[in-house]
Amino acid sequence: MAKLSRPLTLLRGKGEEEALKRLQLICSLKVNVVESNYILNLKAGELKARNKISIADAYISALSLLLECVLVHKDSEFENISPKLKEYRLPYKI
Repeated sequence: MAKLSRPLTLLRGKGEEEALKRLQLICSLKVNVVESNYILNLKAGELKARNKISIADAYISALSLLLECVLVHKDSEFENISPKLKEYRLPYKI
């Protein structure tokens, strides 16, 4: 874990101890890693071609559609991507 702590000190002013606490918190979360695959790449490419969105947002949207899950966001780029995209919009900053 010592090797990982070095980049985490970029928490600007928080120090290595705080960085390590945050790393441990992140590691304790239940996270599913989804690898890119042919179907995901095709869907993301289709969404990118049809919408004015970043490639990252195209992949996020594609994964949400393929997994049939709700995308929780507060990014206006996700609006009107697809009528099939289930989304929950958080309030935008005012």
